[in-house]
Amino acid sequence: MKAKSIRGNSAEEIRSGLAKSIADGFRPTLAIVFTSIKQDRKALCKILDDTGIAVFGVTTNGEFIDEDLTNGAIAILLLDMNRAHFSMFFEEFGDGNYQAATQSIAKKATQKFKSPAFLIAGRNKQTDAEALLAGFEVIIGEQANVFGGMAGDDFAFADQFVFTNNRESSNGIVAIALDEDKVTVKGRATCGWNAVGTPKTVTKSDGNHVFEVDHVPVLELTRKFSGLEIRSRDTVEVAIQIATS
Repeated sequence: MKAKSIRGNSAEEIRSGLAKSIADGFRPTLAIVFTSIKQDRKALCKILDDTGIAVFGVTTNGEFIDEDLTNGAIAILLLDMNRAHFSMFFEEFGDGNYQAATQSIAKKATQKFKSPAFLIAGRNKQTDAEALLAGFEVIIGEQANVFGGMAGDDFAFADQFVFTNNRESSNGIVAIALDEDKVTVKGRATCGWNAVGTPKTVTKSDGNHVFEVDHVPVLELTRKFSGLEIRSRDTVEVAIQIATS
């Protein structure tokens, strides 16, 4: 399997980059798309769909290829994976039932592959990431191999999207199921942060959403330690965004 990365500041730049990528006979079947909320997602999907490429798309808080970080742009990983070795799924979150959405995806994936692994991206400021993972575990077991994250919107904390060729949602999940009998899926979780300050205690939360630490609203902590300028009406949104990032 081959992979190529392309990026651009517009859909037309992506069109040009894609044309150059396939000029040598490379024929991608899958595109993992990370794009700023400012970009034209429909135009991006049409360009890729017209070339017969399946789209796994998510809006971001910044895009990068290797160690080169951009903001407001588009970054795409193109793969020429055998179409028989992956399948795309898309589900809406109904009434906040995140676990039901991933259970549905897992059930469909196990009908297609004996040992599926997943790359997922969800969107909803209130999404409970633990519930998403629990849905996979209910169907597949604790050995479920799942990687992914949540959508962003250039740190506006307003509206984020996940999308595929012909669908997008500000309240749903996009997932790629991979046949682990054919495709090896491995990953590593790392964090470059070092502990600073004194120990803190969460004093108000709902599931994995943190609202107060040591009886102080997380908005105030965010202002104090990050230097971000945040409007007071964004208190709950900031709390949720921090807890799910």
